[in-house]
Amino acid sequence: MIFVEALIDMGRTAFNINGSMIAGTLTSKILGSHNVEKFNDKKPIDNVYISGYTKVNKLIKGD
Repeated sequence: MIFVEALIDMGRTAFNINGSMIAGTLTSKILGSHNVEKFNDKKPIDNVYISGYTKVNKLIKGD
């Protein structure tokens, strides 16, 4: 029975993440700040700045 709980938890987490992504996308569309070109861009994220100051890679890799 315990092994089933892990599967249920993974499903619950995936559902929560999906809901958060949808909420963010809808909010940006409502506020008029949705950039369709960036949204549909298939290139990997690299050298992206958060608030123009910090590199995402620096936060993730600890460089």
